[in-house]
Amino acid sequence: MVQRLQELTKEVEKEGFRTEFYASDSWLPVINPLNEANHVIRVAEQFYGKDKVGVGLLPVRSSEDFSYFCTQKPGAFFFLTSGKTEDSPMIHSNNFDFNDDLIEPTGKFWLALVRDRFELA
Repeated sequence: MVQRLQELTKEVEKEGFRTEFYASDSWLPVINPLNEANHVIRVAEQFYGKDKVGVGLLPVRSSEDFSYFCTQKPGAFFFLTSGKTEDSPMIHSNNFDFNDDLIEPTGKFWLALVRDRFELA
């Protein structure tokens, strides 16, 4: 990202503008407590199948707001994916296309998490 900012800076400065960038890490890291993380993994494996659940590359910089929530209540931050390939546009890109077919199964997964957590079978 820094390299891309440097490239953009050069382009903008060629047009006669001055640029400055400042970045800081002023948020807490998101660290999932083991109990909560294992809960999500267990339910996800039951719901989606073990072959579709993984840890992925860590660490991941995201959801700084969730880190503050977790100072008050334990929780697990996780990603649900669409199963698309690496070539698919990422969320927040201008050509991202949300797959509406994922709404129902994702809602059912969240319901499974809640039912399991509160033993509501």
